[in-house]
Amino acid sequence: MPIIDFGNVGYTEVGTWGSYSLGGSSGQFGSNYRYSASGTGADEATWTFTGLSAGTYDVSASWAVNGAHATAALYRIYVNGVLVDQKYISQTFGAVADYTVGSVPFEKINQSGAVSISAGDTLSVKLDDSSSGTTVADAISVDSVTVTPPPVSGATIHPLNGGAPFHPLGN
Repeated sequence: MPIIDFGNVGYTEVGTWGSYSLGGSSGQFGSNYRYSASGTGADEATWTFTGLSAGTYDVSASWAVNGAHATAALYRIYVNGVLVDQKYISQTFGAVADYTVGSVPFEKINQSGAVSISAGDTLSVKLDDSSSGTTVADAISVDSVTVTPPPVSGATIHPLNGGAPFHPLGN
């Protein structure tokens, strides 16, 4: 499960961002996070993942919780620069623990299903300051998921055949 936290390779930002340290006590990954006051969207944080294997992935975020934080922080997911999914999240509440690293909850931000990538693709997540309240940029994780293929059309699952599909007419 690759994780990029601010300050790590793969994290970049433009505009005015500050740092705040809470010692890991408020839902954020690590002991600190970056923040930007509500603005026009010009302040932007980007997490860029390269070298991932071809497959499907859940993309998740962590953030520090505070009633003054963004009420609708927009996380946007890109594959090779093309927007593939996005999700608004209130950072005034804690993350839903879709994944947990240590005791830190990470909430999935790919709401349209797992993100598919091919070998050599670049997956990135962008977050800007266009929400009301202070936007928090913390950590993003990318987690490989197994996708169960649909059943074979016209096949029957046979319990004595180890659950493998078979065609009653031998087709």
